[in-house]
Order: sequence, then structure tokens, then C-alpha cells
Amino acid sequence: MRSAITLALAMALAAPAAAAGDLAGMEMTVGERADPDRDDNRRDARNKRAQRAERALERRAKEVRHEQRSEARSERRQQRAERAERAQRAERASIVRNRIEQRRDRSEDRADRRRDRHEDRADRRRDRREQRIEHRREHREDGIEHRRNHRDARTEHRREHRDERIRRERGDRGGAIYERIRNEQHDARHREARRDHERAHRDMQRHSYRHGYRDGRDYRDGHYRHWQRHWRNDRRYDWRRYRDRNRSAFRIGIYYDPFGYSYRRFDVGYRMWPSYYGQRYWINDPWHYRLPPAYGPYRWVRYYDDALLVNIYTGTVVDVIYDFFW
Repeated sequence: MRSAITLALAMALAAPAAAAGDLAGMEMTVGERADPDRDDNRRDARNKRAQRAERALERRAKEVRHEQRSEARSERRQQRAERAERAQRAERASIVRNRIEQRRDRSEDRADRRRDRHEDRADRRRDRREQRIEHRREHREDGIEHRRNHRDARTEHRREHRDERIRRERGDRGGAIYERIRNEQHDARHREARRDHERAHRDMQRHSYRHGYRDGRDYRDGHYRHWQRHWRNDRRYDWRRYRDRNRSAFRIGIYYDPFGYSYRRFDVGYRMWPSYYGQRYWINDPWHYRLPPAYGPYRWVRYYDDALLVNIYTGTVVDVIYDFFW
């Protein structure tokens, strides 16, 4: 397009010179017999006019080239400005995207923290509720034991009073023999009670030392570290991924209910019969299934295809994983 404009300008400038040449030719034709000096002057004038026209044409061509270069420079400047603007827009868009992602990450972190706090509060409330239930049960058992002891003491007192009355009625004869027999019976009962207590303590220690219970403590008093369900956030115990890669390890055979009952869903807080968390149902190696180790009075137990964490002293279900086995 620029070459076309240049050609048009050149033709426009050359047209007056050509017209002047034609006019000069016509004048020469008309006045062929004019003065030779005048003809030379006219020829010189025509040559000067032609030179001036050529110089004007060259100046115009230079102006056209200068305008073209100016237009090219302006176009390049405009292109550079457009590229810079696009780069700025892209940078601003990147900054906006980064801010949006940061806001999303912060919101997700806040949601995770809120969820963790909610779970912690729920765990604390559940632990307090379990402690209250355990305390009430122990208080009730203590009351029952106290009433039983009081009743036994009254019975013993009545028996002794009756025996004393009979001894007084029979006189002093045989009193020493009766007292000796009564003392021997009392000592025998005391020895038998002590043997029962020691036998129960040994059985408790024997069960405590099996499969990870190394401290041999009696956890029925409630003084132990309560179970926390935060282990699900630990990647070491990602049992789902481990089960997807080791499916045969979770196929461990048919489950036989101790009472012959069908499956029913146990929730956290439910108290099971002792037959359901006997030693034959224990998961002795929790890490084999990527479960956290049980401590204190807790024990992982299989119930059909579920894995339950049970307090073996109270029978309370503390944690549940449904459809754990195949």
C-alpha cells in the first residue's frame, strides 16, 4: 500500500513538468522561426523547470519515505506497548490467581482446624460422659458391696449374739471349746477370702502381661490414658490404601458369633458381652492391618467384618471401623 501511495505522488509531481514540456514543444512548433537566443533561453528555462520538478519529486519521495519510517516506528512502539500491556495483564491475572489460591488454602486450613477442634471437643465430651458412667457404675457397685458387707456383718453379729446367748444358757461348760472352734472357723473364712483375692489378682496380671499389656496394672479404677481418635490423620495408619494393595491380608475367614446371633451394628459407647471380646477375637498384631497399637485396657477386636476397639475391663466400645475385613 505504501508503494502505491509513493507511485501516485510521483505521478502527481511529474504531471506539471510533462505539461510544461508539451507547451514548450507547441510554442517551438509555432515559433520555429524565432530568435535562436530566445530558444536557448526557453530551453534553459525548461531544463531548470524540469530540474526543479525532479528535485521536488525527490523531496516528496524523501518525505514519503520519512512518513513511512515514522509510521513503522509508531507501529512498532504500539506493538511493544501492547505486548507490555498483555504481560502486565498476565502478571496481574497470575497475582489474582495466587491470591485466590492462598485464600482457598487459608479457608481450608481454617475448616480443618475447626473440624479438629470439634472432634477434640466431641472426644472430650465423650470421655467425660464415659468417666461419669464409669464413676456411677463404680459408685453403684461400691454401694452394693457396702450393703452386702453391712448385711454380712449384721448376720455375723446376730450369729455371734445367738451363739453367746446359747453359751450363757448352757453355762460355762464347753465355752472354751466353742470359742476355739469359732475362732478357727473365722480364720478359715479369712484365709479363703485372701486366697480368692490373690487368685483374682494373679489372673488379672496374667491377662495383663499378654499381647502388649506389660505393666500389669488393674485398669478398672479408671486411671489410664484414654483413647484418642486422631490416629486417622496419621499417614502411617492409612489402612484403606494398604488394604487396596494387600487385599488377601484382610480376608481372614468366617466369623462365628459366640451366641449364634446375626450381625448388628455396634456404635461407640455400646457395652458388649464379655464373650464378644474374648482372647480368641483379639487382633494381636494391629500393625499387620495398619492399625494403631492398643494401650492400657484397650484391645482391637474382630466382630464379623468390623474392627472394634474395646475396653476389656468394662466392655465399652471406644472406636469402630465398619467393613474392615472382606
